[in-house]
Amino acid sequence: MRIFCAFCLLCICGCGLSAEKSIRLEADEYSGTSLAYVVQEVQSGELLVEMNSAQALVPASVGKLLTTAAAMEMLGPEKRFKTELAYRGLLEKGSLKGDLYILGGGDPSLGSEYTGAQPDSFLLDWVQAVKKLGISCIEGDIIADASIFDEEAVSPYWLWEDLGNYYAAGVYGLAVFDNMFRLGLKSGLSGTKPDILYLKPVLPEMQIINNLITKDNSKDSAYFYGIPYRWERLLYGSLPAGKEEFIIRGDIPDPPAYLAFRLQQQLIKAGISVQGKACTKNKPGYVRKALVFDSVNNPLIINEPVVFYTSYSKPLSELVTIINYHSHNMFAEYLLRHLALAAGTEVPVSARNGLDVMQRFWEQKGVDINTWQLYDASGLSPLNRVDAASLAAVLRYMVKESSQADLFFNSLPQAALEGTVLNFGKKLPGTLRIKSGSMKSVMNYAGYWRLEDKTYVVVLLCNQHKQPAARIRSDLEQVLKTIYNDVLK
Repeated sequence: MRIFCAFCLLCICGCGLSAEKSIRLEADEYSGTSLAYVVQEVQSGELLVEMNSAQALVPASVGKLLTTAAAMEMLGPEKRFKTELAYRGLLEKGSLKGDLYILGGGDPSLGSEYTGAQPDSFLLDWVQAVKKLGISCIEGDIIADASIFDEEAVSPYWLWEDLGNYYAAGVYGLAVFDNMFRLGLKSGLSGTKPDILYLKPVLPEMQIINNLITKDNSKDSAYFYGIPYRWERLLYGSLPAGKEEFIIRGDIPDPPAYLAFRLQQQLIKAGISVQGKACTKNKPGYVRKALVFDSVNNPLIINEPVVFYTSYSKPLSELVTIINYHSHNMFAEYLLRHLALAAGTEVPVSARNGLDVMQRFWEQKGVDINTWQLYDASGLSPLNRVDAASLAAVLRYMVKESSQADLFFNSLPQAALEGTVLNFGKKLPGTLRIKSGSMKSVMNYAGYWRLEDKTYVVVLLCNQHKQPAARIRSDLEQVLKTIYNDVLK
């Protein structure tokens, strides 16, 4: 067994391991590293082992468990998020003398590649719904109304180097295609600039400023820089030389505006004339058109859009599984805002509203949140702090007290088989349903360990390590293997 460090003892008297069998990290390889963990039996609440469980550490993506668990409880597994089509104006002889609206309901999964549906299928459904109204001409605009959420699309507590990349996609009242694009590149000789092959989906306003360079290695270190609402992305870093096609992913800068454009183009393709422009509500250039005229030229004021079609997301339980299996940052951030809506917060809701609601919810459930410092739902901010004991309390609540216990348990990927934990836990017995969380110098795991007739909550937080990912995964797996051999077996 590898000897684990100069941290101090794994446990104190009564937690299962003697001083002679304490797990340590090698001082020269793990100097300055913080390790905290908890293994607790669910039904009895017996704390079998713990170390530094009250210490607040960076949770990274295991912080998503706080959000997904709260969403399952507050919203329910059957909750679906809607997107509505509406018009405002007069329908007369095949013409809409007014505007067509896309009313955002905060559905993160519209056109998502993770839902199993064809990404463009919802657009085809929307066009058919317009045709059913008998509309052949829209005299006004296609307006994307994303006002259910505030306009702070990305967290001010995320790193600048993350903004513009797919995993830091912004949150808007209307989402489409995971708010993500793919850029295809071809690289030549080392030291040359890769060529841009394509952009999928096509983003007509996007400007890619290519500062990439090719190198004779296999490492992809390409990354975007950019901010919400600005259709410019700077591309830096390097790509391996000699690649016929290399794909990197970035975020769509203004998904509501792009969605209005895509619907406009799809309508025109289907033979429906659109005389106005594609735009977003309450943005520069948009003029509210409330005054229209009836068939005998009498003025008529239409105040509210008339909804004629509604799209629904997959059930929340499926979205939670996507989040926990694939560590989908954007989906998690959307759920956070829906917690605020569920609590009755007035629109437009913000991330801060959602964080307040979520923390209050867990505090009311008896979880000690005194160490929590939360700045987002996804764990992307390096400023987030959570202790192992309180995270274990949330996980225990979800399988012991919640009516959604089985759904939540199964929303976590099975170690060594699925999702982001495909390369973890191969040497461990039983069934380990667990969420991973990693960023620079951080590697964490949290979830459930089912051994014969007992289920255990497992939380393992490791911060400020300097080891390669494969090495730290192996060492943390060894922690659990030692706990199994000396305590659980």
